Amino acid sequence: MSAVMQEFHQVPPGSDQITTYDRRCFKLYLMLLEADNAGQPWEKAYRIAFGMDPEEDKTRCQAQYNTHLKRARWMSTDGYSQLL
Repeated sequence: MSAVMQEFHQVPPGSDQITTYDRRCFKLYLMLLEADNAGQPWEKAYRIAFGMDPEEDKTRCQAQYNTHLKRARWMSTDGYSQLL
């Protein structure tokens, strides 16, 4: 598992509509959901999915991880229906 190198926002969109950013992050969202379902520590999942070392700024990285995981969960329960 490795993400395509790209710029990630600190906080993903909070819109109730799928955004361009969400579309760019589909792979990231799937990776985060997979890691969470597997019980991986957030640091390992962050390192793999975001391609960065969370130790450099643990507080910021954990917040980024948590907000993107929350958005990934929204995509898997509500947002996906907009793709149908």
